[in-house]
Amino acid sequence: MSASGEPAAPATGVARAVARLTPGLGALVLVVGPSGSGKDTLIRWVRDNTGDRRLVFVRRTVTRAADRASEDHHSLPPAAFAEAESQGAFAVAWDAHGLRYGLPASLCDDLDAGRIAIANGSRQALPVLRRAFGNLVVVHLEVAADILARRLAGRGREAPERIAARLERGAAPVDAGDDVVRVDNSRAIEAAGGAVLALVDAAAAQIGLSDPEVQGGRPRVF
Repeated sequence: MSASGEPAAPATGVARAVARLTPGLGALVLVVGPSGSGKDTLIRWVRDNTGDRRLVFVRRTVTRAADRASEDHHSLPPAAFAEAESQGAFAVAWDAHGLRYGLPASLCDDLDAGRIAIANGSRQALPVLRRAFGNLVVVHLEVAADILARRLAGRGREAPERIAARLERGAAPVDAGDDVVRVDNSRAIEAAGGAVLALVDAAAAQIGLSDPEVQGGRPRVF
């Protein structure tokens, strides 16, 4: 059950993905999925529904202006991003959809300290991210095609042909691996959120974290 009492969404591959995590090391939970799959909504729900201080929530830096319609991210113009990258500001950086993305170098400190970090990733960048982070679980959000189409249309931000292109990209298979956990996010967000919270608990047990410290603090966001 999720924190709200909603039955957890079907999640496949949890035991296999968690078993490959190395005890004693921190772990990165990377959330990926097609546009409209609810990555940002899921991460916000998990952040708002846990007091577990074993968790840190990572903001990406993106070469896209920040706005309420997009994810909670740090924004840099391309030239400033390139300068920051050259100065070692990012643990890893990648290109996707004509933009540049980076996860902060401070993420490595949290993983070295044995924490669990949750971040928004990109399916196209999985090879790069897997090379950068050995203790990794990929949460791939899956949504029924008709629901995904309604969500994208409901945004009112794109022409039908752009939506069609997004749906076509979304239908492409994810780069499969033993680190991938598939979570159905076709239902209420509480269901997928509950599945991810259960995954975090399993990952914490595998890497040897103590029980959640839920008193006197909140998970960190950086």
